[in-house]
Amino acid sequence: MVQIMEIQNLRELCMQYILPLIICNVTLLVNGAMCSILRAEGASVRVTIATLLNVTAAFFNPLFIIGFDMGVSGSTTVKIDFKEFEFSRTAFRELLMINIPYSVQNGVRKFSNMIEKAS
Repeated sequence: MVQIMEIQNLRELCMQYILPLIICNVTLLVNGAMCSILRAEGASVRVTIATLLNVTAAFFNPLFIIGFDMGVSGSTTVKIDFKEFEFSRTAFRELLMINIPYSVQNGVRKFSNMIEKAS
């Protein structure tokens, strides 16, 4: 994809960014599959414990990124100046056209998950 976009000079930065995501994505998929299997077998306590262990990522992420300096290098600071902000109806309308269907879909999904877990 980097070659198609003709940004070969950013290839190394792209690899630094995507490699942790690829590795973590596999573990998240395996974790989701294993939790579903355990839930199907009726082992809800084990699923709860596994879910609580995932919460520890909130501790380990900053530890590895800041403490062990394993974060992706680069500037992550974006300064936003609201003094020059101008309201645009067309931009607002475009945002609504994207956000409303997504919000409805997300709400229906969460509602159906709630009903499924209650039964």
